[in-house]
Amino acid sequence: MTGVLFRRAALHEALTIVAHVPPWRRDIQTPGMVRIVAKGGVAEVIAVDMGQQLTARLLCDGPDAELLAPMGPLSGLVGKAASDTVELAALDGVVRFSSGRTVSKLPSLGPAALPRRLGVGGHGYAMDAPSLRAGLVAALPATVEDHMRPALCAVYMHGVDGRLIFEAQDGNRFHTLSQPSDGAKVSAIIPRTAARTIVALLSEEEGTAVVSIDHRALLVECGDFTYQTTVAIDSYPTGKPAKLDAAAGEIRAIASELLDDLDCVCVVADARLRDFTLDLGPRIVASAFSVAHCTARGAIDVRDTYDGEPMTIGFQLPLVRDALTLFGDDEIIWRVGRAMESTFITSAARPGVEAVVAPVRPAADPERLAA
Repeated sequence: MTGVLFRRAALHEALTIVAHVPPWRRDIQTPGMVRIVAKGGVAEVIAVDMGQQLTARLLCDGPDAELLAPMGPLSGLVGKAASDTVELAALDGVVRFSSGRTVSKLPSLGPAALPRRLGVGGHGYAMDAPSLRAGLVAALPATVEDHMRPALCAVYMHGVDGRLIFEAQDGNRFHTLSQPSDGAKVSAIIPRTAARTIVALLSEEEGTAVVSIDHRALLVECGDFTYQTTVAIDSYPTGKPAKLDAAAGEIRAIASELLDDLDCVCVVADARLRDFTLDLGPRIVASAFSVAHCTARGAIDVRDTYDGEPMTIGFQLPLVRDALTLFGDDEIIWRVGRAMESTFITSAARPGVEAVVAPVRPAADPERLAA
């Protein structure tokens, strides 16, 4: 054996993990390269671009070696190989792939061809992996692609008074999840793309994730992978609508049932904005109106209760859907104030989770169109 020997299934899993980071390409003709470093019977499979690096670890046999191979062809060969083992060897300008009767040569580059990420100097903070994922999942829907305001393209994770808070906003809504913590002073503005990657990596992980943060980067270590990303350096906006006073009206509903009713009535809503109106009183009536192709109206009696002054208020369904999805099948309290005042959704079954949704005046308002 002249190369490094891997179990095919383990190498395939490692390549699948690092594929969450599209590997860096030097130019349009250069394929995305994956770096494999074998040392002392353990191999690191590394995908890196200019802002992220993802490393998966697995066992191997053979000499210490470092090689670069194109991600796409290597993943394809490993996935289709019939043998249980794969041998990779670095030759002059190529990587030789051997598995059973299959032998291929893949183009390679020198190690200096890829960016190198600096280590993270911050103190490692250990936290429950599912809790980290839950915080990012709760906040992510309220992020938006806005390169003029980078803080809105990110999740703000920070520790305050013994709690770890995840929050995000896009100008029309806030999503927040607050969890008890050991009081660590954690603070990072995590770019939206990086937050999505961490969520995907932690989808099946249990146990502990170690998060290290310094002024330039964030590092997450969990199981057999290590993920590093640059962090946003902007300060995060701290403004948030004030809580509604005790006189505000309250809708009490099962989140999933309310969402089903709103989805039903919005079939006739404007296809782009998906806006609807709630008439709040002894009955709650959700209605939608559209003049896109022909005048269409729809209404449904919502199976919920309202306590407060009668009023009419409008929302966009995508914002409400993202908020209600946070609460699953739990009962929620949706507190509303005046017609154009921010509204707050919480649930006793999910303490620490809060969604703030701004109301709108529906674009297809029959009264305004008739005026």
